[in-house]
Amino acid sequence: MMVSPPPTVNNEQLERVNEYCYLGIIVSASGSFKRAIQSLANKGKGSLFGMRRYLRRDVVSPRTQMELFKTLIQPIINYGCQVWMPVSNFMNTLLRNYKSSGNFVSSMGVIFKQPFEKVHLQHIKHSLSISRKATNSATLGETGELPLFIASLGLCIKYLTNIINQKDTLVRVALAEQISSNLDWFNNMRSLIVMFDRELNDTNYTISTSDETNALNLCERLSVERILGQITDEFKGAWSRVVSASPKLEFFRASKARGFAWEPYLDLVESFRVRKSISKIRLSAHQLHVETGRYDGIPRDMRSCAYCASLPPPDGPVSTVEDETHLLFRCELTKPLREKYLPRLISTLSAKGVGLPIELVITSLNPPPTVHLEPGDAKEIAMLSADYIHSLYRASVEYKKKHDSQRSKNANLS
Repeated sequence: MMVSPPPTVNNEQLERVNEYCYLGIIVSASGSFKRAIQSLANKGKGSLFGMRRYLRRDVVSPRTQMELFKTLIQPIINYGCQVWMPVSNFMNTLLRNYKSSGNFVSSMGVIFKQPFEKVHLQHIKHSLSISRKATNSATLGETGELPLFIASLGLCIKYLTNIINQKDTLVRVALAEQISSNLDWFNNMRSLIVMFDRELNDTNYTISTSDETNALNLCERLSVERILGQITDEFKGAWSRVVSASPKLEFFRASKARGFAWEPYLDLVESFRVRKSISKIRLSAHQLHVETGRYDGIPRDMRSCAYCASLPPPDGPVSTVEDETHLLFRCELTKPLREKYLPRLISTLSAKGVGLPIELVITSLNPPPTVHLEPGDAKEIAMLSADYIHSLYRASVEYKKKHDSQRSKNANLS
C-alpha cells in the first residue's frame, strides 16, 4: 500500500499525528469525536470537583446547585457541540432508534451512558446526597432535570440556521459542501429537524431540485421551540414508560404525583439531613433490605425486615419484605415513632381541610397538585411529613448498625 508523503510548509515536513487539539476540541485522524467528547466531560468533571471545594451542599440549596451547574459546568461539557454532536455515534444511534420505534425508550440506556450525561447525573446525585447506584431515570425525574443532549441539539439547530444565511464565508462554503456531498453533519441535522418539527414535511420544504435551496427553505420554516418541545415530550414519555416498568421504583411511582418535575420538598425542607433521608427513601437509594438484598442476590420476597422477624409471638416472627411502605406504615420498630408523629400530622391535615389518606400525603410529602393550599400550609405539611420520614428512617439505620455490630461480635466469638 502506497503511503503519501507528509505535506510540507516552507520545505519542512509536517508531523503525522493521530489527533490534534484545535481550539479546545480534539480532532482525530479518523474523523471521530469520541476522544473530544470524553475530554470535554473530563474537563467538566474537574471543574465540578473544583466547585465542590467551595460549595457546601448542606448549606447551598439543591435549586442553587442546579443553577450553578448550568452556569459553570454545562458550558464546558457542551463546548463546540455544534460541531461534534451531529456526527457523534450517539446522534446516529438516537436517530436510528427513533426512526425504527417512534420513541426514545430503546435509547434511554444509551443516553445515560454518554460522558456528558454521566457528569450531569453525578452532580444531581451528589446534590441530593444519594448513592451513585441510584436509578438514573428516578434521579432526573425527582429534579425535573432534562438530559444535556436536548440543550445541545438546540444549540446545533441555531448554529445551522445562523451559518446557512451567511454569504461568501468559509463556514458557509463548508456547509454547501456538506449539503452537496451528502455528508453526515447536515444529513443528521436535516433528519433531526424533519423528525421532530411536525409541521415540516417533504412537500413544504422541498421546493427545488437544488439541495442547497431546499436546505435554506428548511431553515426558514423550522422552529427551534417546536423541535425542542417535541424532543422533550418524547423524552418524558419514554421516561414514564421506563419508570413504570421498573420493579425497583414502585414506591417512587406512588410518590411521584407531579410526574417528571422538580419536587417541592427540595425547596421546602431546609434541613440537609432531613432532605437527604427523604431523597434516599423516595429514590430507593436507602439501606432497607428490599434494596440491599438485590446486591446479595436474595429474591425479593425473602428480603425481610430483621427486626420484625426477630419478634416473639404474637407480634412475630413476621416475615415481611422490608420496603419503604413497611418502614413508614407497618414496621414494629418504628411503631412508637408513628404514634408520636402521626396524630399531629392528621390533626394538621384536618385543620387545613385536606381529606386525603395519610399514607398518600406522607408518600408524596404534599397533597397532590389538585389540592389547593396556601404556601405556608403546604410548607407546614411538607415539614411534618419530612420529619416523620426522617425519624423513621434514622431509627431503621441505627438499628441496622447495632444489629450488624452484634452479629459481627458473635461471629468473632465463635
